[in-house]
Amino acid sequence: MARKKTAAPAKKAAKKDNSALMFSIFGAAMFLMLLWLVLSNTGALKHIGDKKLKFSTDGLTEYQKVSCYDAAKVYYGYSVYYNSEDGGTARFDYDKNNKLSLASYYNKEGDSVRILSASSGDFTSVTDYTYEYDGHGSKVKSVSTYGRISDGYITYDKPGDPVTFEYEYDAQGNMTKRSRTGPSGTSVTTYKNAYDSAGALASVEVYDKDGAMTQRTVYRADGSKDSVESYSEGQLAELEQFDEHGNMTQHLFYKDGEQDVGNGSLYTYDYNPDGSIAVKYDATDDSSSYNYYYVYEYPKA
Repeated sequence: MARKKTAAPAKKAAKKDNSALMFSIFGAAMFLMLLWLVLSNTGALKHIGDKKLKFSTDGLTEYQKVSCYDAAKVYYGYSVYYNSEDGGTARFDYDKNNKLSLASYYNKEGDSVRILSASSGDFTSVTDYTYEYDGHGSKVKSVSTYGRISDGYITYDKPGDPVTFEYEYDAQGNMTKRSRTGPSGTSVTTYKNAYDSAGALASVEVYDKDGAMTQRTVYRADGSKDSVESYSEGQLAELEQFDEHGNMTQHLFYKDGEQDVGNGSLYTYDYNPDGSIAVKYDATDDSSSYNYYYVYEYPKA
């Protein structure tokens, strides 16, 4: 009679032990993964990086490319503009070596939601913005957080201490007050609106927390912006003038109340029939090297 084999139960027991071990390892891995997510979300691991940086033009549709040259046809770089599927826009700036230097994303309301700075094509810092809007679409609150980028990860310096802006409006929907709260405390900016006899907005004056005027914007009767005056210590410091299409036609600088013509600080602009900038002139120097030309390209339909 053949002898019965007795090794089978031992093999079954070993297989059962291996299954239990594998199950324990899997459970431990799942626990560590959940723990990682919890710690990451609470900011405990912010020194490692709490958000993987995503950079892609997927889902974006190019609608314009602008290249910059001086009068000697020296190339300075270019910018590419995109539309996104959610109604927002994006702009990517490249230097003369075709290296990415800046990426800006905007929501459908036209407010920036992310600004990325780059060095030699690699992103080095990021500022993220979140917004709250009222029923009229007016921005009532915005929060900005700054982070540094390393190895594709964003590390926010002080996630619990962002810069927060809050806004107030009059019955016409014009901003009357803006409050800024950040690491350095709270500052308040006040806006005073003036209207013409027909009830149209004529000007907006901006005052700092000490009551000193810092800016004055003047509007035409049709609502288009005519000029923007910037003030420092009670004196005019800069003057920007615009045409009826909203294009800047002059950018003048002042010092001690007098027009400052030094340091290449006077600019005038010429425009193409479609409203795009054709050339920017520096009025302080006759050298053509200070004339910058912009070439506009549109993708084929």
